Amino acid sequence: MSLLTLIFVLAALLTAIAAVYVVRRMAGELKRIAPTERRVSFPIDLPGILREHQRAFPQSDAMLAFWLCVMFLLVWLASIAFSCLTHG
Repeated sequence: MSLLTLIFVLAALLTAIAAVYVVRRMAGELKRIAPTERRVSFPIDLPGILREHQRAFPQSDAMLAFWLCVMFLLVWLASIAFSCLTHG
């Protein structure tokens, strides 16, 4: 594994950690405002967390941060694939 591939893997890992942190923060915000019967649980109901957070907090910074993390994660994963193909 080349150094460049290792750097891309590290960047992807840090981006994934940031995405998990953002989603946990969104779930925490929902737990504070949502009634107990409509609570969502973090790792199980990711689409539900995103949907409910968008409904409760339109134009939220956390939602923007989540989608930026997803886009950067796709860039890092594509970079890893390209690096592995070119540097073997």
